[in-house]
Parts: sequence; structure tokens; C-alpha cells
Amino acid sequence: MVMVPRFLLVLFCLFSLSAAAAEPLTLVCDIWPPYQVHGDQKVSGFSTELIREVCALAGIPITVIHAYPWKRALLMLETDQVDGLFSANHTEERTRFALYPTLPLVKSPWVLWARRDAPHAYAGLQDLRGQRIGVVRGYSYTPAFWEALTQSDSIIEEAPSDEVNFRKLSAGRLDLAVAELHNGRFLLQQEKLENLKPFPLHPIKTDGLYLIFNKKRVPQETVDRFSESLRAFKDSEAYQVLYNHYFRENLLTLPPSPEG
Repeated sequence: MVMVPRFLLVLFCLFSLSAAAAEPLTLVCDIWPPYQVHGDQKVSGFSTELIREVCALAGIPITVIHAYPWKRALLMLETDQVDGLFSANHTEERTRFALYPTLPLVKSPWVLWARRDAPHAYAGLQDLRGQRIGVVRGYSYTPAFWEALTQSDSIIEEAPSDEVNFRKLSAGRLDLAVAELHNGRFLLQQEKLENLKPFPLHPIKTDGLYLIFNKKRVPQETVDRFSESLRAFKDSEAYQVLYNHYFRENLLTLPPSPEG
């Protein structure tokens, strides 16, 4: 358990008084290490632990956190079956049924990966020309990325998962693959693929990951309290300890970016 500074405990007491009669929230997510990790019959991971800390600070009770495949979890939020979903990107479509806090849990960088013995380096979209590039079917990436691919002579290969792309990349059947940096590092360890490397200084996009709330089941006041507590916690040493625990191997390779 992360130790919470005294000023955060004061904030917790104030919020607890206003939330004494609040109904516990039911939250859902998918399994996406290191943000959501399944083990010992429970969900842990960076986003999960952060949400538990922030909700405790805000005096927002949580009854349970369940993990499902992403499409099912998103449908459960959209059809008013649950109170919240994480770790979700911001999209205009989701604002129809979801309320967003004022800032994300964390920023999530998406980068290109190559074999360690690759003869070329990647420093920008101009370096995609003539490459065999693996993407995951159904992922959005960015308009600039897709435009760069379509305007070059790159070969785009779709796969059902990042794991498949990494195996193809390791075997020399791709030149580059796109994957989220932290999740990609976890997958390399899981798949025992030591011959791959990321290009973290030149991400193709950086998205915020949010806990989003169902509009019909959760009042705006609860979302506001979560936002205030999240901002306070992210300014604390406890947040940095939690972040370093999950992402310490990336601290020296990530470009600086302000938290939203």
C-alpha cells in the first residue's frame, strides 16, 4: 500500500464527510499490463492501484473491480450496467454516455519497435518509407501516421494482437511494429523476445488514459471530486513512488511531457 502524505489525509477527511451516503461504484477494465494486471484472483496494476488510492482519498467507495475483454467492458458502460471504465482514451463518441475527469490517470506513449540488429533508426514518420509495418486490426493510431503510410511505399500488415506483431518482427517478417511502450515492454518479457527494441523518443502518439464514468449512474459531483483528488495525488510523492514501481525501466528513455 502506498503511504499518503498528511495533507492528502486532510483532503480525504473532507471528502469523506460529503460522501458518507454515496453508493459504492462498480468499475470494469480489461487486462492490459502493466496498467491492469490479473493475478491471485484479483485485478492489480498501475491504473488499478492509482484508482483505489484516489477513490479512497476522495471518499468514493468502490464495491468491486471486474476485468473483461475490452469491447465487452465498454459495452457494459455504454448500456448503463456499470459505473466506470478504465483505462480509456478520450473520444467524442464516448462523451455521449460517459463523463470524463479533468485529467488522465497517466499519459500513454505509442511507439515503433524494431529488431536490435536493424540497420536503420527511426526518428520520424519520414523514416517509414519502404518498410514492412505491423499494426493491430481495429486500432486507431493517428491520421498523420496513416497518411505517412499511404503516401509511401510501405507495406502495412494487420494482425489481431501486439503479440502476433512482435513474433513476426522478431522472426524478420516485419521491419517495424507499433505498440504502446509500457505494455510492449511487458509483452517482450512475456514472449521472451530479447532481440526487439522501441524508439521511445519519437512516439507516433501519446494518449491520456482515463477512468470514465457512466452519465446516468454517476453524478457530476462525484466526477469532480475524483478529479480534484487525482490532481492532488499526482502532485504527491506517493504518486511518483507508484509510477516508478511500474515504469522505472522506462524513466531514462521517455521524452519529457507535462501531465495533463
